[in-house]
Amino acid sequence: MEVRKVFLFLIFFLILYAYSFSSETINKVVAVVGDEFLTLYELDEICKPYFERFIRPELSIEEKEKIKDQIRKQILKGWIEESLLKIEAKKYGLTVSDEELGKFLTAELESIGGEEKLKEYLKKQGISYEEYKEKLRDRILKYKLVQIQVKGKVLVTEEELKKAYEEAI
Repeated sequence: MEVRKVFLFLIFFLILYAYSFSSETINKVVAVVGDEFLTLYELDEICKPYFERFIRPELSIEEKEKIKDQIRKQILKGWIEESLLKIEAKKYGLTVSDEELGKFLTAELESIGGEEKLKEYLKKQGISYEEYKEKLRDRILKYKLVQIQVKGKVLVTEEELKKAYEEAI
């Protein structure tokens, strides 16, 4: 009886040991920007709606993997750009208040035709309303950053202003 318990324990241990080597690495870090990092699992979660939209069942495994890789690269590129944007905005002390977000959101809702139409569209895209608001916040932040950077590079002297004014009259 004791030998049987030991034997079952060994089999269980071997199966568990073998399984640990066969499992996929899902927490592999695929990108680090500043103090933020993105794991393969998180990347695939972000990509999931796009996988569902673009990967058709009739495609071969190789074609599916190729499409997945392309989607991952695009999403990863966007994630890196957004992370760099946030770091740069932080340098300038830029933020987007809830009030600013509300104004932009109201304008977007008016152009789209209301909150229900927006939510219906977002559902088709696989994006939650909260995710959309965060993306909108990032767009506003990007706009502010561009404004600051352009202002810093465009220098117009008073003489140039007078000349342009006189030419316009």
